Amino acid sequence: MFKTDKQKFLVEFLEKHPGLNEYEREIIFVTVEKLNEKNISQYREITHVTNALHKLSLSGKLSDDGRKLLKELHQKDWFMGLLDNLRFLGN
Repeated sequence: MFKTDKQKFLVEFLEKHPGLNEYEREIIFVTVEKLNEKNISQYREITHVTNALHKLSLSGKLSDDGRKLLKELHQKDWFMGLLDNLRFLGN
């Protein structure tokens, strides 16, 4: 998936889910800005978002919309990990 796809996904998520709190919005804004830079790894930035949402969850500050975003990011990460490891199952 290209950087612009992840950017678009995050921006659309912001628009569709107004129930995100200030912390979650800030995390997403910073990530979208960093994804605009040339030499930034998309995987690293999405992992940063996931980890930040985990920390909010542990401190009890994660909204319902934030939980939805965390769930979607986990599902995509799980699926991509599975696809990456299929090459090892073929041998």
